[in-house]
Amino acid sequence: MAVGVGLFTLLGMFDWMLQNNIVSPEGWYLGAYANTVSFIIFGFLMYRRYVNAIGEVEQVNASLAQRCKRAKPNWRSFISTCARPRCCKRSAMNASA
Repeated sequence: MAVGVGLFTLLGMFDWMLQNNIVSPEGWYLGAYANTVSFIIFGFLMYRRYVNAIGEVEQVNASLAQRCKRAKPNWRSFISTCARPRCCKRSAMNASA
């Protein structure tokens, strides 16, 4: 980003010198190319952030896969607490009332 700001400043200074006849007035104005340079710089920054984000997601997925392999699920307690039919829950509620 700092490189782009420096480049824009140089382009602007050259245009200023061209306008004030410090350099040959037959030169080209380079400030018009600042939009192209900024597009390239911001495109590069967005590409770099995107690639870094993809890498971080891959690392998180790999660590999650390792944690899932190490974990030993206790299916019996899960089934006994969560998989009761609704009718059993209702009858238990009615019995307590």
